[in-house]
Amino acid sequence: MKRDINNIIQVFNNNADLYQERYMDVSHYSTSLNLLADSLPKNAKLLDVACGPANISSYLLTKRKDLNITGTDLADNMLALARKNIKGGTFLKKDCRDFTWIDGQFDAIIFGFCFPYVNKLEAIRMISEAKKHLSPGGLLYTSTMEDKYENSSFKAPSSGNSDPIFMHYHEARYLKDALAQSGYTIMHEGHVPIENEEVIKDLILIAKA
Repeated sequence: MKRDINNIIQVFNNNADLYQERYMDVSHYSTSLNLLADSLPKNAKLLDVACGPANISSYLLTKRKDLNITGTDLADNMLALARKNIKGGTFLKKDCRDFTWIDGQFDAIIFGFCFPYVNKLEAIRMISEAKKHLSPGGLLYTSTMEDKYENSSFKAPSSGNSDPIFMHYHEARYLKDALAQSGYTIMHEGHVPIENEEVIKDLILIAKA
């Protein structure tokens, strides 16, 4: 069986409210998010890729009200929630793997848990493509579920009762290699435990272009 993008979009559309209820609070990632907020210039332009209900951007705005937020997602119901949560933001229906629509540069790009829905080669390419759209010294924030890539498999969503969707686990080793090869400097590497998981952890990387 292969990943079905349309199925993933349907799952997130059907479970948008449940996802927001469970994941809107991102304070357990405060160490990395506070570092990101503190490292951005005044009136920074931020691109939140696969933004969901804009949970990460909403948190950043509590620390930095001057941020200018653009978010993208493929699930209409997620975009609707994002627009409610950040009234002054710009939210567009775009594939997280597509950067061709971008005109100009951002001071930060966020890949907040979109990598579980892209494969290894796509994740590496996204890291490379993002750098082209970051201002000099701009920041790339990446969070994903870390385990051996070969353990990727179909999993039931943690919110809702939808059919299983394919979840990619990623490894810090090749993500850090991809960052280095694209000319980034890693500022921060962190791990956050996942509830009811002993091996899999959330990996957070912040890198400077």
